[in-house]
Amino acid sequence: MIELAISNGVAIATMDRAPVNAIDDGQLRRLMDVLQAVRVREDLHALVLVGRGRAFCGGADIGMMRKAVHAGAHDKVIEFSALVQEAHNTLEALPLVTIAAMQGHATGGGLELALACDLRIAGKQTRMGLTEVTLGLIPAGGGTQRLARLVGPGTASRLILTGALIEGEEAAACGLVQWCVPNDEVESFALRVAGDLRRLPKSALVAAKRCIAAAYGDRASGYALELAHEARLYRDPRSVQCMTDFLDRRKGVTS
Repeated sequence: MIELAISNGVAIATMDRAPVNAIDDGQLRRLMDVLQAVRVREDLHALVLVGRGRAFCGGADIGMMRKAVHAGAHDKVIEFSALVQEAHNTLEALPLVTIAAMQGHATGGGLELALACDLRIAGKQTRMGLTEVTLGLIPAGGGTQRLARLVGPGTASRLILTGALIEGEEAAACGLVQWCVPNDEVESFALRVAGDLRRLPKSALVAAKRCIAAAYGDRASGYALELAHEARLYRDPRSVQCMTDFLDRRKGVTS
């Protein structure tokens, strides 16, 4: 589901779970295994995340969500969101530079995964957004916090409060991604960036990451607030109805 390849100081983690590389319990566990594997490798300077097929990552698995919502197992969904936050925090704290190569679409939790990386590259036709509000929810995998820090509260409010999808060039213009290139060049461009990083002192890269992170101050309270509000929304009748309607419209979709 997530293949890990290592070559010349660069790790490449390829998500390959058709049709949209959605995240379920198994995919999340595999992601954590990959992150732990690269964390202890002193020879690695960069990790590149890639999604096979038409999506970088489509967020939470639809089948898993439908089962939990219809069973009223909202506590399990909150628990899953907490584990997603843990995975994204682990990714963010890795002692190497992380790069999201978004050749395909990145929505919901898929974009949150990319936001936890240090660098993001998108294709010109790549569509991305935090669409949770359209389901009566919020981006609770760290999305409200990381997007606001990255693009500022104004642009973050526009994207999160409307659930809008934007493409690569607009994402680059607002600072959501650092580079926008033709879709078929995203992965090769990411590998070139990773190769350039490999020629730099790893100690300097790690120190720079830590100093940049220090500029944000205390982040734990913001992530806890996401989970608290998500739990409240799962008890809100209007939000539950939005989720149920969306999931029922996608009965034929498994992920």
